[in-house]
Amino acid sequence: MIAAHDQAYERSYPLKDVTSSSWTRTSSATDCYTAADGITWVKVSPGGKLSNISGGFSPFGTTPPPSWTAYRDNTSHVFARVRVGAAGTLAFEAWGVKGDGSPAFLKDSFRYTTGACSTTPALGFTPNALSFTAQQGGSAASKMATLAASDGTTATFTVSENASWLSISPATGQTPGTITVTADPTGLAPGTYSASVTATATGYTSGTLPVTLTVTAAGTTYTLLVSKSPNRASSVALAGTTMSGSIYVFTSPNTAGIARVRFFVDNPQMTGTPRQTESNPPYDLAGGTTANANPFDTRTIANGSHTITAAIDFTAGGTQVVNASFSVSN
Repeated sequence: MIAAHDQAYERSYPLKDVTSSSWTRTSSATDCYTAADGITWVKVSPGGKLSNISGGFSPFGTTPPPSWTAYRDNTSHVFARVRVGAAGTLAFEAWGVKGDGSPAFLKDSFRYTTGACSTTPALGFTPNALSFTAQQGGSAASKMATLAASDGTTATFTVSENASWLSISPATGQTPGTITVTADPTGLAPGTYSASVTATATGYTSGTLPVTLTVTAAGTTYTLLVSKSPNRASSVALAGTTMSGSIYVFTSPNTAGIARVRFFVDNPQMTGTPRQTESNPPYDLAGGTTANANPFDTRTIANGSHTITAAIDFTAGGTQVVNASFSVSN
């Protein structure tokens, strides 16, 4: 099933018995299926359009991806190509477009066949994608990935990468095995970079691990701002202010690499359920749209000193916590 919505690409494994709360995953393969395997669900972002909410490619709501996700990416525009063959094949290709004049590139592909899929075992990574966030000029970061053969056999593999900022260790090994993937932002300007790690072994279909590195501006410090206007105009730092009536509180800046922001009121320990969780910018205490924030009514809390806490969770892992104490006088 192919749908076009949101500014991100995502593809499931073949699934059966899908309901709003459950499903049955029928295959761990990423390249070939038969009608008996069930339905593969694909969401292709509209070519050339960015999110009306975030102003960029839409962030995913879950990290790591859910178990039904075979592949996902939100670093480029995407268009789909579907080819139907007379021999009983349906081939799907997702092509990425950077929008900088560079040619389109094949991002993802799979096929359905009325015959049998190849019996050649395949190499696969767990997790099936890695993402990193680093400040410009910051330190390198590493994450682990496991490589295994689809048939559970022992294969002697070699891994390689296609970007200068990416490195892998060890370069060779046997399945099942673990590799360390390191992303180094040294010399990179702020922005999002995409690359991949490829594993090969004689007699096995190669496996690919997409890697994304988001570089933020050096010295990024997040803060809580407050405005008396829904459009967030004339905002000031919330800390140390005295407020009354309706206020509009939000985090700043809205840099790339933020997965979500969790807000807490008078709960700096961040216990229990957040008062508000925002997965798309702008990140508002009471929610809202790109144009206007929803109000937080200070008359719902007592006069005196209060604290608002924002936990900023990054797509590559890690959290920056921001606290701001202010006074209410109604």
